[in-house]
Amino acid sequence: MISVGTHRARPIHSDFSTSGTGKKQIVVTFAMEADPNDRIRWYGFFTEKTEQRTVESLMILGWDGVDLYEFSGGLPAGVDKTVELVIDEEVDQNGNPQLKVRWINEEGGLPMKNVLGDAEARAFGASMRAKVAAMRARKGIPARRPAAPSNSTSTLDPDDIPF
Repeated sequence: MISVGTHRARPIHSDFSTSGTGKKQIVVTFAMEADPNDRIRWYGFFTEKTEQRTVESLMILGWDGVDLYEFSGGLPAGVDKTVELVIDEEVDQNGNPQLKVRWINEEGGLPMKNVLGDAEARAFGASMRAKVAAMRARKGIPARRPAAPSNSTSTLDPDDIPF
């Protein structure tokens, strides 16, 4: 059963249509990886504000970005990548809740542009320490010593461990 959240899925069909308001749109049907019988549709719109993200989403699926017509009545060759769908719930015109594909993302989530190096991450952590401690105090969460980063090496001598 499909639920709100992030799910892995593969595109299985596509076609073009016109929305109720007259906007051109592409409809891509996805089969969920957890249960291929579970299907959900994504609607990508071609308006001035949305066409760039719609085209980017199609390229995430594996499209080469040459001719949109290739999506008419089926998927172009190579448009078969497993992706992560961000699914949300919205209320339709009749007041009924329904699931909607909000975003199509590459597997593994969105890439980060500027990952902090170790020294930068350490300096950032130090700069936030007092703010985080104040937030914890406001919530009544007792203070604790910061954990060592997972990539650090221990300086403990195994002979000093008391068990």
